[in-house]
Order: sequence, then C-alpha cells, then structure tokens
Amino acid sequence: MSLTDGIIGCWSPSVLGSGYLLPDLSGRGNHGVLTNMDAGTDWPGAAVRGSHGRVLDYDGTNDYIDAKNTMIGRTQPQFACSIWMLVRASYGIAVSCNWTTGFVWYVIPFLGATPFGQQQIFIGSGASANATIPTTLNVWRHYWFSFNNGQTRAGYDGVQNYSATYGNAPSYVTAWGSAPRDNTRIMIGGYGTSETVNGQIGEFTWWNRSVTAAEMGEVYRQGNGAIGRQLTGQTRRRVYGFVPAAGARRRRILTGMV
Repeated sequence: MSLTDGIIGCWSPSVLGSGYLLPDLSGRGNHGVLTNMDAGTDWPGAAVRGSHGRVLDYDGTNDYIDAKNTMIGRTQPQFACSIWMLVRASYGIAVSCNWTTGFVWYVIPFLGATPFGQQQIFIGSGASANATIPTTLNVWRHYWFSFNNGQTRAGYDGVQNYSATYGNAPSYVTAWGSAPRDNTRIMIGGYGTSETVNGQIGEFTWWNRSVTAAEMGEVYRQGNGAIGRQLTGQTRRRVYGFVPAAGARRRRILTGMV
C-alpha cells in the first residue's frame, strides 16, 4: 500500500503555499487560511530533516491555520495523522477539532518550566491517550497517531511507543469542528485564541484509514514535505508559491523540472 493511499488532507508549507493560503494537496480543496498570522514573517526557512526549507511560524498567542473539513466524514472508525513540529516553549496543539465529540491533539514537551513529555490525544468526550515524548524544546520531531475502531497507537521519530484501546471509541469520532465549535473546520496548530503552538510546524497529513507504525516510520525517514511532493509529483527542487504565468518556466515548475 502506498503512503498516499487514503489521504484526505495534506498541508505542506515546504511544498506549496504563500501569502495567507496553505493549499490542501490531497485534491479535496480544503485549503488552509493563515489566521492571526503575518504572511510577511511567518514563512521562515528552517533546517528540517528532509525539508526543502519552509515551515510556518506560530507565536504561541493566537496563530492557527483554519481549514474547512468537508472531506472528512461525520463518522470515522479509522483515521491517522502525522505532523512535523518544533516546540519552543511549554506546549502546542498539533490540531484541534470539537472537544466533546471530535478530538484535540497536544504535543507537550514542557508545562511551563516543568518537563512533561507527553502527546495527549483526546478522542471524544475527553477520553485521552497519553504517549511519552522527549522533554526537548527547539528540536524538530515527527509526531503521529493512528486510530482503529477503538485502538489508538502513537509515536514519534519513526517509532511507536504507545498503544491502548478505548472500550466505546468509534462513536466518539462523530463531529468535527472547533471553537466556536461549528463542526465545519479543523485548526492546525491551535485552538482558536488560546492554547496555540509556540514554535514551527511543517507538513501535516490526515488519512481516513489506520496507518501502521512501519508506514509512519517511512514517513519519518522520507522527511518533512515528502508526502506533499508525492501527491504533487514534485521530485526535484521545490517552488513554494503559486506558479507564474504561461510559458516554459511554468511548465518546468508544474512538473518539478526546475
């Protein structure tokens, strides 16, 4: 099975995006909008493992990417997510949906100045999975989790280090949204005007199937932006903004032959 099988959302700053738009590379059209962010300063280059050099920078106050989620079903007994993230301080939300019936995904190396070292995955009604992560700030890591009919598995940097089963979990994943909990969007990197990432985020991918630990290990080995490059057919030098007007250069950019 290909890593791109079952992808219903992929947002990859190192592959495509500019201004206030972060395109959804899955073809579902759920493009993300930079919210409370500065398009002039929040697209820095960064040394990310496997990256072609661009990520999004979050100030820890109220920054997030607002992505409509009409491609995501109202009930999903199986799904998986992966994200490249650097946390500068305290904690960050990788992605948030409705707290009571969807899920919120935290990555928390520290709470204030206290080492914490957990991924927290809240899947409906506050039921949580708590997976250990390194208590290290200012380091790029790849985090992931996979949900399969009540079983949650999670890990980081190419390994799985957590597995647990919820007794009544499939019914939890029924409505998707976030503050103001309108069930129409997901928020990458934040939860409205509170609990947002202080750090940087690279590629975020969402599958509508369970993804194995071996597959997540391959995502890690291929590096930040690899899924987006596969989806767009870009295998050479990456151009981040939208393509220029018609001509030979446009054709080369579209095919990755730059």
